[in-house]
Amino acid sequence: MEKKTELTILLPLYNPPVGWVVTLKNSFRVLFTLFEGIEIRVLLVNDGSSENLDAEITELKEVNDCIRYVTYARNKGKGFAIWSGLLKADSEFYIYTDWDFPFGEDSVYRAYHLLKQSHTDLLVGSRSPEYFASLPFFRKIISKGLHFLAYPALGFKNIDTQAGIKGLTNAARLVFLTNQTTSFLFELEFIRNCLRRKMSITFLPVSPRHDITFSNFGIKTISREMAVFMKLILT
Repeated sequence: MEKKTELTILLPLYNPPVGWVVTLKNSFRVLFTLFEGIEIRVLLVNDGSSENLDAEITELKEVNDCIRYVTYARNKGKGFAIWSGLLKADSEFYIYTDWDFPFGEDSVYRAYHLLKQSHTDLLVGSRSPEYFASLPFFRKIISKGLHFLAYPALGFKNIDTQAGIKGLTNAARLVFLTNQTTSFLFELEFIRNCLRRKMSITFLPVSPRHDITFSNFGIKTISREMAVFMKLILT
C-alpha cells in the first residue's frame, strides 16, 4: 500500500475532447507549482470512456510521479467515478473537481487551505452569478431549479449542491462511500447524508474561467435526473 498523503485531487474523465492532454498538462504545471512543498496525489478516474486512454495517461504520468489512474470498462456516471477514486485514495484531505478545472487551478489550492484551516468536514463550492449566466439554457434551468427545490424536498437550503468542486475530510469520505446515486444528482444525496449526520460545512465562492464551455442537457438526461430526484425525496 502506498504511503498516506496530505491531499488527493480526484479528476473524473469521460470521453475528453481532442487536445485534452495538452490542456491538462498546462493545468498540471500550474497546479504543481501552487502545491509545491505539499505532498499530494492526483487521481485520474476514467468513467468508461469509449476510446482507450492508456497512451494519453502514460504521457500524463510522465509529468509528475504523483499522478495515478483508475479505469473501468463501462460508463457509470460521475458519482461512481468519484466513489471509485475515493475508495482507492488514502489521504488526510480530498478534493474533486472536473478535469478541465472550470474554476481555475487556484480554486483547488484555495479549497485545500480553507478545508484545512476551517476544521470543517465538507467544503462546498458556491457558484457566482457569472457562472449561471454562462450556462446553456436547460442546464441553467435545472441548476436554478435544484437550488430552490432542495429545501422543500430534501430539507436543506442555501447550499449550491451542483458546483463542480468539493473538499472532504476522511469523515465526509466515509459518508460519500455510502452513496447510491451515481448520476448528475449524486451530490444531492451526499450533502443530504452529511447534514443528517450533523457534519460541518464550509463554503468556497467560485467563478468560472472565461474560456470554459459548458455542455447542455438533453431531454433524455433531464427525464432521467427527474426520476433520480423523486427517488431521493422518497428515501
